[in-house]
Amino acid sequence: MRLHVRAADSPGWRYALLVRDHLRADPDRRAAYLLLKRDLVDAAPHVGDSGTARDPWFDEEHLRAERWAAQTDWRP
Repeated sequence: MRLHVRAADSPGWRYALLVRDHLRADPDRRAAYLLLKRDLVDAAPHVGDSGTARDPWFDEEHLRAERWAAQTDWRP
């Protein structure tokens, strides 16, 4: 289990909620994230922390999610 604790109203809190809500709203992006996770497990199933391997994907997802937030007037 991985637990992230973020202070309410902090940038990390907003980011986590934004990405979560964007993935919930966009089935194609959600499927892409699942594929990424499966690929990482297949590439190195013994590695417990794939955090840095996901960083480039999340960098791009953050930009997509911000565009989505602006288009939908999303608020946390």
